[in-house]
Amino acid sequence: MALAARDIEMLLGSIRSILVTLDGQNRVRRFNASAENAFGLAATAVAGRDFFELDLAWEGPAVREALEASRKTGAPARVDEVRCRTATGEERLLGLTVNPVDPAGDEAPGALILGQDLGEIKARELKAIHERRMQAIGRLAAGIAHEINTPVQYVGYNAGFLDESFTELLALLEAHGRLLEAVEAGDAAAVAGAAADARRVAGEIDIDYLRQEIPAAIANTRKGIGQVADIVRAMRQMSHPGTGEMLFFDVNASVRDIVAVTRNAWKHVAEVTLELSPELPLVYGAPHEVSQVLLNVVLNAAQAVEERVAAEPWRHGTILVSSRLVPGFAEIAVADNGPGMDEAVRGRIFDPFFTTKAVGKGTGQGLAISHAVMTRHGGCIDCLSRSGEGTTFFLRFPLEDGQTQHGAA
Repeated sequence: MALAARDIEMLLGSIRSILVTLDGQNRVRRFNASAENAFGLAATAVAGRDFFELDLAWEGPAVREALEASRKTGAPARVDEVRCRTATGEERLLGLTVNPVDPAGDEAPGALILGQDLGEIKARELKAIHERRMQAIGRLAAGIAHEINTPVQYVGYNAGFLDESFTELLALLEAHGRLLEAVEAGDAAAVAGAAADARRVAGEIDIDYLRQEIPAAIANTRKGIGQVADIVRAMRQMSHPGTGEMLFFDVNASVRDIVAVTRNAWKHVAEVTLELSPELPLVYGAPHEVSQVLLNVVLNAAQAVEERVAAEPWRHGTILVSSRLVPGFAEIAVADNGPGMDEAVRGRIFDPFFTTKAVGKGTGQGLAISHAVMTRHGGCIDCLSRSGEGTTFFLRFPLEDGQTQHGAA
């Protein structure tokens, strides 16, 4: 019996969750290491004391209410968020579940309180999101380099063309300058010679060609520089780890950025169409986290289309990214005509580590992380899919009453 008791104590002590047991008078009977860390109190200092009279600045009434409800109903009662300032002055955000414990003899029911430090969980989630974003950027790096290299190449070509054209035009201007000097000097022989030289230089230059091609080269150069700038801006937005700060932002702009940086992933297998509502309000959230969700969904669509086009080369791949207002939400939809999913697969896609992709193609964490991010934003992610017909993912962000496209009215 003594050995069994020691084993139980070792087991309870090794549990990473907060674990506190109370007797019928709310006196602390067990206070594990995670509880010590979360509350900043030693187990020896709280043993036998009333749990609600400990040296804590916290939302004790909410926990007491859950405890009373648990004892009354005989069922667990959860307190989703409990803010607590520990005895050492640290801020904690805890999630607690109060479980009733059958009394021994005539004693009042005790309680088993289990909990987690939500701050640590959120920090781990943010770290996982950042790592996932870095992994995605790594996979996109080669494609992005190609996307940047293409406009840079024709910018370089146009620069060379403009350099040659400038040399030719400068020669013509200099010839006309000499002709003007001869005219001003009144030297008929010099005028005749300069005029002949100007005609010769002009004959060597295709003026009509330059008149047409120089403006086109300048326009294409500006376009190429703009494309590179767009990709760099989108990459900066994606790769920035962010602070987790919540603010109003333009989710349509985030969609455009993601489509820009993923272009090499879809351009050979699908045509991407954007139908973004100009009336879409700003949404409230963490832009870098939302960008990660959009990246996951767009890449999934590209990979799904790639899979189907590989199996059916005659098929034209399509991805439609749209935004619209629905009651109470701003909605982003990403629809592809890939192979789709059956109901069994669709029901598991948000499970951690579940993936239908080949080894090396996915970890099964992308959609699970996306689901966690959307839940934290008070929104949701869902999908409609049929095997052989494609898939549509929906991202919905909650809007405040009276919110306009410029933010909160």
